[in-house]
Amino acid sequence: MNIELLTSDDDVSKSVGEYIQSAIQQNLKGITVSLKTVPLNNEIAAMEKGSFELASMGWTSDFKDPLDFLNKASITNAINFGRFHSAAYEKLIKIITDDKQSESARYTTMQAAAKMLAKNQGFTPLYQSTKATLISSKVAGVQPTLLRDTLYRYAYWK
Repeated sequence: MNIELLTSDDDVSKSVGEYIQSAIQQNLKGITVSLKTVPLNNEIAAMEKGSFELASMGWTSDFKDPLDFLNKASITNAINFGRFHSAAYEKLIKIITDDKQSESARYTTMQAAAKMLAKNQGFTPLYQSTKATLISSKVAGVQPTLLRDTLYRYAYWK
């Protein structure tokens, strides 16, 4: 059996694709994975059309809330390229987005949605990217952020 894995043609996506290819072929005997690497715009266009068998795509958060990732699997989200749909999941997302719960109840609802998503494989997170920033003890005012590049606007020598 042959499966085509679609990835974008940047170095990270190619490496992730090669890892997935290797892992599948080593652990699922009889399956061959061929890689198709294309420019990101072409990958997105193919995924929007549903013209793929298996695809790998990176995503970073737009804001600091688990809902940003959970919402990607909602049938109403344009990023839901696999067209995952579950009425029970949509109900949980609506409860979260209605923002009528206490903080702890909202957290519990998000956990339930995440567990449902993982169980049904709406999408499968493979890794979380990180970035290390080495800052000299002679420098102050540098502001590393979780969502974007480090801000050097207010940096100064001590």
